[in-house]
Amino acid sequence: MSTTIDLRMYSRQLLQATQQLDTLIDQVAATDLTTDEINAVATHSQALVDALSATRSGLQSAGKDGLEAGLDPACPPSAPMAQIEVVI
Repeated sequence: MSTTIDLRMYSRQLLQATQQLDTLIDQVAATDLTTDEINAVATHSQALVDALSATRSGLQSAGKDGLEAGLDPACPPSAPMAQIEVVI
């Protein structure tokens, strides 16, 4: 089970990823790409930044409120609890 310390560590990692994505946006703006290519990369990067920021906020809230976990007895142990898919 995750602890508040774990949640804060994950939160810092998410913040670092967000900062790296911001840097990526700046780098793309400085290359010789077409405007459409730059806009497409910026849009995808911004969506990732927004998702990471929302996740970070959620983790911070969970860390403040305490973490509760439970198991659904109807869900077999081998079934995935969550799935994340990133399409770029």
